[in-house]
Amino acid sequence: MMGFFFAGDKSKIGLIFIYTELAGKSGSEDAMSGQLTAVVILLTIAVVTQAAEVYKVIDTDGNVTYTDQPDSSAAKPLNLPQINQAAAPIPRAEDDPAAKAEAVFSGYSRARITSPQDQAVILHSQVNIIVQLALEPQLQPGHLVQFSVNGVAVGQPIGATAYQLDNIERGSHRIGATIVDRKSRALMVAKPVIVHVKRHFKRNQSGFQLRPKK
Repeated sequence: MMGFFFAGDKSKIGLIFIYTELAGKSGSEDAMSGQLTAVVILLTIAVVTQAAEVYKVIDTDGNVTYTDQPDSSAAKPLNLPQINQAAAPIPRAEDDPAAKAEAVFSGYSRARITSPQDQAVILHSQVNIIVQLALEPQLQPGHLVQFSVNGVAVGQPIGATAYQLDNIERGSHRIGATIVDRKSRALMVAKPVIVHVKRHFKRNQSGFQLRPKK
């Protein structure tokens, strides 16, 4: 029969193991099993107690007890193997994606509206205008682009560098783009481009009538 329990105080933890040979058992298989169990026990004691000294105690019934808190003079200290201790690895900055992005990204070096071109003429047949923004480096995670027409924001900031403007009225318009973070703080402003939109308009024919001369 065998069993174990932990015992200790506020300053250390002790492992006590009691092992009693089963009566009537013999043979190499039981011997090997007992030896293996003893090795596992001693290793467990070494790990749990670490620097604490371990003692072996045999009582009058032949029970063997291993403990770091002996209560009799019959306890004999054991020489346990040295435990290799290694310090926990220090977290590296590159293991944190947010810290890595912050360490690598130092700001945008260039922001330019590549389409439409400045002073472009938008014909009446072109209903929509696709605005494309070129960034160096590319748009970073957590950053957004706010597009605008004539200084007024169009829609909400988006995580893309292209935007479609619908039904732009006839006349000249200034198209802009600003890179912002999630707190709407401006990080970089692209130079606006001017476009000239051509649109058909209906004439009111009701006021124009041809009258024959008298």
